[in-house]
Amino acid sequence: MKNPLLFIVLLLFAVSVSRAQPRQQRSPEDRANRQVDMLEKQLSLTADQKAKIYTVVLAQAQKRDSLMSAARSAGQDRQAMWTKMQELQKENDKKLMVYLTDDQKKKYEQWVEERRNFRREGQGGPSRR
Repeated sequence: MKNPLLFIVLLLFAVSVSRAQPRQQRSPEDRANRQVDMLEKQLSLTADQKAKIYTVVLAQAQKRDSLMSAARSAGQDRQAMWTKMQELQKENDKKLMVYLTDDQKKKYEQWVEERRNFRREGQGGPSRR
């Protein structure tokens, strides 16, 4: 290219357009697999635990998607949606605990607390966007 300034402008434009693209929403199955893999690493899950926990996490991901769709179509506010999601997470935590050993429960609770602290430091929550 004869004009390097034009090349740089075009390159910057291409980068900005690519970043403006909305992120692709993962399927409930993808999110469930990802979460179970993370839990497996954190808690050293057995194959049996992993299979049972996958069904719980998948059901939660599907329910989350339906709640989000319903909230969007009803024009529900962000805080109300956040409250529903927290309730769903509490239900999910109770269901997961059934399949964990006492040691794994302690590790899970510790991991959840670390994630909460991370969010409190401005990395998540309803006011994020």
